[in-house]
Amino acid sequence: MTTKLFRFPIFICGLILSVASCNSDDDLTNYEVCTYEIVNSPADDTVTAEEEVLAESLFAANNIASGALQITAISTDLYLNDHVYCNQFLNGLQILNHDLIYHFDAEGSFYQLSGYRITETELDTEKRLTENYVTNVFLNEVAEDGASSSELDDIIAGCVDIQFGYFEQFGGGIDYEFIALVKAWKVTPHDADYPVLYLNDSNSELIYYGNGIQTN
Repeated sequence: MTTKLFRFPIFICGLILSVASCNSDDDLTNYEVCTYEIVNSPADDTVTAEEEVLAESLFAANNIASGALQITAISTDLYLNDHVYCNQFLNGLQILNHDLIYHFDAEGSFYQLSGYRITETELDTEKRLTENYVTNVFLNEVAEDGASSSELDDIIAGCVDIQFGYFEQFGGGIDYEFIALVKAWKVTPHDADYPVLYLNDSNSELIYYGNGIQTN
């Protein structure tokens, strides 16, 4: 099953024009770039058929509801414990920054969950921002990032991946206490993990930008 809906290039205001001509409220440079909209769902497991059967049997045997989970990987350690990696969904949208790992012992008994299930929210699923705007916020961040700016032309030539979903806000400290969900966008170069941007859909505020390069 495909987890991507392929989108054709968005040509709104031309190459490298000020978006003042398109959106007078924003002082961004507008780039001509194609986007791939990522649309995941719990039905789009990314494991083999055999692994999917194993995971679902483990969930069923331990009375774990799996309808809102997308199984992304399974590993077995030296002690024959199985570890099932999942994305979690709410209202049909992926929680972009909180995946889960279910741990089962060699006898198939569940013994630990890495992460925690989020089962309710008052948020709707409507988008406020456009793909074009979000993509250009990402590309402007890349252009201003000294570590990644040299990759800008390659990123534009190779397209970007963009996904709408929920983002979990949490507090600091050891326990990372859950605070709230917000509607958000995730943007990366096509088929790459970094640079990555998360943008709040409700207020257009930057949640996070990272280039994947550790600096001191």
